[in-house]
Amino acid sequence: MRPRITPAPGDAENLPPGEILRQRLDWSPVSASPLHIRTGDVDFPLHPLAMRSGLTALQCPAPLGDPLPEYTTRRSIRSEVARRYNDPLIIFTDALRGVEVWQWVERVPERPAIYREHEARAGEDGALLLRRLAALGPATTPRSTWCQSGALQVEATAASVLPALLRVARRRYAAPFQAGGAVAQRLQLGIEIRHLAHETIEATEDIRLLRAIWAALREFAVLDPACGAGGRLLAAGEVLEPLYDACLERMQSWVREVERTRARHRPEKLSDFRAALARATDVRRHPDRLHFIRHTILQANLHGADPDPCKVAECRERLLHALGTGTASRPPILNLRVGGVALGVSTAGELRQRLGPAGAAVAGAGQIAEEAEAIGRARQIARRARVAADGDVAHTAGELDPLLSVRLEALRGAVDATAARGVPAPHPGTSQHGSARPLHLFVEWNEIMRHGGFDVVLGAAADAVRERRAPFGAANPAAPQPSPSPVRMNSCIDLSPGDTGYPATVAERLGAGAPATLTLRGNAELLTRPLMGIFCSANVPDALPLRALDAARDLRDAGIATIGGFHTPTEKAMLEFLLRGQQPVVVSPAREIEGMRLPSTWRRPFEEGRLLLVSRFGGTLRRPTTRTAEARMLLVGALASSVFIAHAAPASRTYRRAGEGIRWGLPVFTIDDPHNSDLLLLGVRPVPPWPGPPAG
Repeated sequence: MRPRITPAPGDAENLPPGEILRQRLDWSPVSASPLHIRTGDVDFPLHPLAMRSGLTALQCPAPLGDPLPEYTTRRSIRSEVARRYNDPLIIFTDALRGVEVWQWVERVPERPAIYREHEARAGEDGALLLRRLAALGPATTPRSTWCQSGALQVEATAASVLPALLRVARRRYAAPFQAGGAVAQRLQLGIEIRHLAHETIEATEDIRLLRAIWAALREFAVLDPACGAGGRLLAAGEVLEPLYDACLERMQSWVREVERTRARHRPEKLSDFRAALARATDVRRHPDRLHFIRHTILQANLHGADPDPCKVAECRERLLHALGTGTASRPPILNLRVGGVALGVSTAGELRQRLGPAGAAVAGAGQIAEEAEAIGRARQIARRARVAADGDVAHTAGELDPLLSVRLEALRGAVDATAARGVPAPHPGTSQHGSARPLHLFVEWNEIMRHGGFDVVLGAAADAVRERRAPFGAANPAAPQPSPSPVRMNSCIDLSPGDTGYPATVAERLGAGAPATLTLRGNAELLTRPLMGIFCSANVPDALPLRALDAARDLRDAGIATIGGFHTPTEKAMLEFLLRGQQPVVVSPAREIEGMRLPSTWRRPFEEGRLLLVSRFGGTLRRPTTRTAEARMLLVGALASSVFIAHAAPASRTYRRAGEGIRWGLPVFTIDDPHNSDLLLLGVRPVPPWPGPPAG
């Protein structure tokens, strides 16, 4: 069956490549002898099919019985063909003509050339391929762009954005960026960094480099502190879009190469690539890949602020216009705020510095910083939960959960009042400065500021905001650095049911399901204390993450020892607050723990004897699975003397833990909220008030 390369869905006509070019795209027929390229022991014939504006299309069928040539072979063939033809379009086909790979170079005015591949399969709609092929030939007009401000602003923005992006990628995978690495060598040659970024992504055979750049794109944070109508933000989107597209193209070619070779591999191989491609091609959420890319950039990368609400509204309209019309999903949440960044406080440390040591203690700067972190984490958890459930965030910045909105507004007021104590006189400036409300970055974008700040700050007001900066060859100050005197933390103790110290409650509650061996790492004495088990489902309604973090702070301040797997987003955030106290914490990973590397925030509690790791898994099990997570939850319940469940989705594993705790006679608590009505009907007790710390 031939691939259905048609101009519109529903057209059942199946055309060979030459007819597609001649009938659909008005290419001229060409008569020329085949070109033979030999790579290795295989001879590949290339048959000229059509020509337009000096470009020639050639078809390269695979030898009978052979699959399509691999990616590296196709690039090698292209290099040889390019010696005879200018920018050839090559169509690789398999022996059965069920798969075609169309290969070309895309050229846009004032842009570097980009290597492209498009794989067409039998029965697939070919509208996307036709749109791409229609742009081939001498480029006279640019493609649909984000902004009309011109190439100069885009190039000026690229000069700031691309080096910063590669710095973020270096934190993920340093080898290519260090002295002697591939990227570092190209930089020394003086190649334009914009071209370098495209060339690196399109041509890389290093899967770790591709993963590093993709991860860098997803976490890359751009701020315009005086965004106005959004011109600089639109230019930044124009710079980032082709990089996203190039990453997805390379991911797709990698995945299809693995599928085509049918080599034996682990089921999870390239699972991150498959997940990214699935999101990009889910038509329920995005009508096409371009919409996915722009939606992601608007929601994840671009941040803007301005004292003038009218300009922020205009910026919002222009950003949404760049997304296009006829979208299949809800509008993205836009990271736009009204306020003066220059008038506000960037970090909690800056607030303490402004107040001085005595003033910071009196004003409660520490409590303000912790409240900002709790609200920031709760907003992030709620946002991710909605993305997982609906595919897109359903609310905008003005449609937060009522509790989050009230707490956020109260925090803004508290920071305004506290920061004003450290300012002896009103801020000098125009009437606009006098009427504008300060915008505090660590309140509005706490997750970004806690991890070092924005990667790029655009515009003339950039001096007021700290960037994460480090040269390519130097260590990044924002990245965690190894301790100069690392502590040996790998000594473990194995306990069997007959050993002294093996918890009696485990054998009593689990019976035949009790683990034959428990591995302890840390202060084993903590296991003898009364522990409160912590559970929470992965997806949590908007109001509950903040209340769960409030509960964690209450437990910490009350000195209640806790135990949990701390695997879901809410559980992880709760653990961060629990570890800042002086009470014991027991963590039970769903994997072996002897070779487990401790996160930096765990090291001090571990050294002080306040942290214990306990696991029922040994050997080389280093990846948690659904089965090990279920077994871990049973162990946590068996070791606990009471249980707190922040939220349990109906019929979930966490919900079953509540029933087990009640059957075992344990006090089980949850947040008193309508979303937890199923737990309350089951007999779970609402909090607050909290019980006092257990006697131990």
